[in-house]
Amino acid sequence: LANFFFLSICRVEAIIPKSKSAVISKEPNIVYKERSRSENWTQPPPRISTTAQKVIVLAKTHKTASSTLATIIQRFGITNNLSFALPKLVVRFGFTPFTSDMLAIQPKHGGFHIFVNHVPFNKTSIQQVMKPKAKFVTIVRNPVTHFSSAVNFYNVAKRFNMSGNIYSPDFAFSTLLKRIEQSNHISCRYTYNGQMRDLGQFHKESDLSREVIAERIKLLDEQFDLVLLQDYFDESLILLRREMFWSFEDIVYKSMKVRERERELPRQHHIDVITKWNYVDVMLYKYFKEVLQNKIKEYGPSFGNDLRHFRRVKTEVLNLCQKKPKSEGCHDFRKDVPSYTILSIRKENETLARKLLQTKQMRRKNLTLF
Repeated sequence: LANFFFLSICRVEAIIPKSKSAVISKEPNIVYKERSRSENWTQPPPRISTTAQKVIVLAKTHKTASSTLATIIQRFGITNNLSFALPKLVVRFGFTPFTSDMLAIQPKHGGFHIFVNHVPFNKTSIQQVMKPKAKFVTIVRNPVTHFSSAVNFYNVAKRFNMSGNIYSPDFAFSTLLKRIEQSNHISCRYTYNGQMRDLGQFHKESDLSREVIAERIKLLDEQFDLVLLQDYFDESLILLRREMFWSFEDIVYKSMKVRERERELPRQHHIDVITKWNYVDVMLYKYFKEVLQNKIKEYGPSFGNDLRHFRRVKTEVLNLCQKKPKSEGCHDFRKDVPSYTILSIRKENETLARKLLQTKQMRRKNLTLF
């Protein structure tokens, strides 16, 4: 049983090259004011356990760090002995909007606490299998980096017998986009306006006007309590913590499936082309980036200090984990993704570190508690 807790298959929804990042957007970064570093950070009032949100729906989106976010929510569910809605299939409900007959087990005792699997979003149907007063969250990503991540992860170019770096000058980039758009393969759906598709608001067969898209994005804003941004993951988690009345430890995470292999980044020409081609996801991202900015402003001057404190807590916990190449009880998710194992250094944080790894394994095995 102990070995079960220590096994770790790493997942992350981001490519982080070793080289300096290229400019992927002309938009200004999200900014927030911080108190002086000399001013002491004060611990917020202790969380009252009865007020912590325990009914959560995560509408997962592909290649956006949604699996990393899912491990946070799953760990919270394990810690609090909550019930999970799980699919009949191994890791997902399917590629059509959710219905209750997709569940491996029908809800008991008034519904499930946690729902974190991939399925095209349908709030009404999901709400019917959840306990009352569920909070709905999702996560989106800059469409340019999302495109790069999806194309690389799913080997999309190879599917069309195209080889070489897609951002090299001699690569037929426009041909690749055309073939993706014309293909019915599921990997291409994740690449072409895939985030809006995951949220149930876009179909390739539809020729949607920008006015209709804007209306659907506003509808999503009404349906979700919080939309996180992969590009501002830690900042988003600070907002999630407040929304859910959780502790800092509840939102600690281990970044997973990070590629160490360096890849060429898109040139400005590619950025412009992807932005125009993936315009539906661009509208989605810009809208919720502005929403996130406004929520940070509403949070107040303590936001920067809470963020800095959270990163210290996260670093302290993750120092218990050591990156290793290949070792007993540990294996790679992919050849270019390193594995992790645990180092028992500080006894007081060992339990949390174990749960970080246990949650990843639970997600992989698709286990639940009843």
